[in-house]
Amino acid sequence: PSLPTVYDLRGRPIHLDKGLKLVVFFYTKCAGCSLIVSALKNISGLEVVMVAPSTLDDETSLSAYARGVNASGWAWVLDGSRGLIDTFNVTAFPTLVLLNNGRVEFIGVGAAEEAGWLAESVLWRLEQLAGLLRDPAVGAALIGVALLLLSRRLEREV
Repeated sequence: PSLPTVYDLRGRPIHLDKGLKLVVFFYTKCAGCSLIVSALKNISGLEVVMVAPSTLDDETSLSAYARGVNASGWAWVLDGSRGLIDTFNVTAFPTLVLLNNGRVEFIGVGAAEEAGWLAESVLWRLEQLAGLLRDPAVGAALIGVALLLLSRRLEREV
């Protein structure tokens, strides 16, 4: 497709037909999109262009989100005319498009791509929690907190 020049929230032009770029179609309230954003912060060597449709976000929400995720160096674009969304026929969020000098190298659509990663991440966190609970000191501390809360509750009922 013919790629338009787009402008980020600061008014800087983003030339999608030059260099290696990862264009991420997302919106700020999308849970699957947030997972992608977290994972992308660990990737270097390519320019990340975050594109939100103006039907789901505005400049204020997009700016606040960009500040909140603290991903410096990324371009944040509000697709007001849906030009990019229509160009890449985006129908689900997140959609990731890898461009190499304007040529599409990869398209990943929807949250299904990260479902395996999400499951592994949850299992890893549960394993960490289980490890903590096996530690006698942590177990004793948790029992102590539970007994304290129970005694305070019983005091209020009396």
